[in-house]
Amino acid sequence: MIQTSTEELGMSESDRTNPVLITGSFRSGTTWVGRTLARSERLSWVAEPFHVKHRRGVFASPTPSLYTYVCAENEHDHDYRKNLAATIAGRYGWVEGLREIKRPVDVGIVAKDVARFTERRFRAQRALLKDPIALFSAPWIADRFDADVIVMVRHPAAIMASLDRLGWRFNMDHLLRQPLLMRDLLGPWESELKELEANQDRTLVDEAALVWRVMYDVVDVWRQERPDWTYIRHEDLSREPVEGFRALFDAVGEEMTPEIEGFIRDSTSATNPTAAPEGQAHALRRDSRANANRWLDALDPDDVARLHELVDDVASRYYGPEDW
Repeated sequence: MIQTSTEELGMSESDRTNPVLITGSFRSGTTWVGRTLARSERLSWVAEPFHVKHRRGVFASPTPSLYTYVCAENEHDHDYRKNLAATIAGRYGWVEGLREIKRPVDVGIVAKDVARFTERRFRAQRALLKDPIALFSAPWIADRFDADVIVMVRHPAAIMASLDRLGWRFNMDHLLRQPLLMRDLLGPWESELKELEANQDRTLVDEAALVWRVMYDVVDVWRQERPDWTYIRHEDLSREPVEGFRALFDAVGEEMTPEIEGFIRDSTSATNPTAAPEGQAHALRRDSRANANRWLDALDPDDVARLHELVDDVASRYYGPEDW
């Protein structure tokens, strides 16, 4: 394993702190988990540095594709290694950040980023990278920066219901146009990805099924190769949030304080709404237990049956018949 040195991160041996990466499929609960862990005074929130529209002061490298794949072979392209080291260490990219100020509101956004970076650096906080878009780059981030990795798994029907609610679709070309990603991780899926991308009549069921299978087939390989990572099903965390989050705090070596436990109990209780407000992507206050199976009421049973048929070769490694 080759890791970035403490000098490169801008830290000494005595105060070096490794980052935490929370990843998984889109709509798998990474925001919920990330925001909750970030209530620790030891962890500093960094939202989706690998997103194609990320703020370049936060992470100076461009990520031209959704699910950009970075590995040892291409880590110097666009200065990925150097710039992510700066992000983790709390060194804000002033040149890139100032270039992105186009409106008055951007000044406030940059100011918040600078304040968070400054606090991370001077309090020696650990960067908490909440980023489903970094899924395929997770091994590189873990190996290069000694990151503690949490991978979220969520039922394919729940993810499809969330995509349907938000009106989100997926362009397979984001994966197909990355030769290293196809070579290293997605080669077995190339023909199916090309076939679906060419299908003008594809449905949300088709897209959700294939993308879920691709992502969690790769994750299943990592479960064997990287048992030191933490893998958690969204449903299990939803049903037992206090115990589940206590295990996650333990996994990253941080304390779940009484104040954080109180927040978890309050934000997941049955007195909260089950669903997020219409058109809103994220809502942290939910009746988490009811939300776990909300897809049963949100989706057409015929669509669920077809989705089950399409994903079962991979989904059966995570979910049994009773979960459908």
